[in-house]
Amino acid sequence: MDFPNLFNPIKLGPLTIKNRIGGSCTTTGGADINGYITEECLYSYAARSEGGAGFITIECTFATDWGAKSTSFGNPRISGRAYYEGMSNLAEAIKQCGARAFIQISPGFGRQGSGRLSGETPPAPSAIPSKRPQDYEQRIMPRGYETKSATLGATTVPRVLTIEEINYMERTFPDAVAAARICGFDAVEFHSPHGYLIHQFLSPRSNQRNDLYGGSLENRFRFLRNLLIASRKRVGSDFCLGIRLSGDEHMPGAIHEEEMIQIAKWCEELGADYIHLSDGSYEARAEFFAQEMAREVPSIPVRPFGDQTMAAMEVYAWPGNVRELKFAVERSLCVAQGNEITPADLPAEVAGGVAGSGSSMADGTFDEQLGAFEAGLLQRSLRDSAGSQKEAASELGLTYDRFRHLLRKHDLTGR
Repeated sequence: MDFPNLFNPIKLGPLTIKNRIGGSCTTTGGADINGYITEECLYSYAARSEGGAGFITIECTFATDWGAKSTSFGNPRISGRAYYEGMSNLAEAIKQCGARAFIQISPGFGRQGSGRLSGETPPAPSAIPSKRPQDYEQRIMPRGYETKSATLGATTVPRVLTIEEINYMERTFPDAVAAARICGFDAVEFHSPHGYLIHQFLSPRSNQRNDLYGGSLENRFRFLRNLLIASRKRVGSDFCLGIRLSGDEHMPGAIHEEEMIQIAKWCEELGADYIHLSDGSYEARAEFFAQEMAREVPSIPVRPFGDQTMAAMEVYAWPGNVRELKFAVERSLCVAQGNEITPADLPAEVAGGVAGSGSSMADGTFDEQLGAFEAGLLQRSLRDSAGSQKEAASELGLTYDRFRHLLRKHDLTGR
């Protein structure tokens, strides 16, 4: 398959990007429970940038501490000057490794939020719960969303946002956009897909208000419209703004393609430089969760992403391992398509796993194969650093404690 323009530059509004490859926003656990960027977060995003992408978008970041009350885990924040140092370091790490630094900003999670940490009922456009839970004691992504959610029911009934609260979000969101520019990010993406708060305003399934923010499509668009107008006015025309949208909610009584097309047109007219198109919502997760698609369409062979997969993907993204990073992309695509990976697809010294252990990519279950691949990378890093664990950890962009944890996990502490 030929992609003649894939490595050609592209302009998004005032911004030139070196190629058409980008890293979209995905929650990584890159912040602590109070929203401060962690050291592991810097390494993770720098590694993605080093792989050659034109831009990297960091995970959903809260515009205000008030909005952050709706999370049950540590999303980043850019709600005040206390967060600027971490955010500036993160933007610099991405850009120094070659990519443009994008940030996705959210006013809140709405009915897909949680009151676990704040003790408060999450506010939403209307008092309509989501059928899909979001209330977790632990992080979602590293432990398997479907496994966790299967043990819980629908979300609690949210309380209805007041006009004063909506106006507060409209006033403060542009401050966060301006802060992102101050911190060195090249673009801001509005967090508007997958059934989260901005999406909830757009959808008649979750928005049954009878005021200026509900009813007609124009009224349901009003919240996003006001955020975009105020943000563009705040940062000027020479800064890139994008909108992430779900093309169709794929649920009864929800927002569908025809209305989303109109919303995208309005966003363009109001100054959005790009549309990042996704699909579905957490209630219609078959549209963007591969494992759920496999359940609903059994003829499509798709493997679920579990604990071991996520652990192995951390290793794939270590800085400096360009060959492994290239393989990570290939492997993630194969996992999503349900294809098998054989040792012939791997660098020989990695495919063999840990020498003398009897463990290799050719043996065992899928999780065992991934574990063997991770162990092989660990062993090779030790060999290349002449056995020095501190040098190996530094080369791989890991803290020494994290490196030691992985060695213990694979019983390599004596090597």
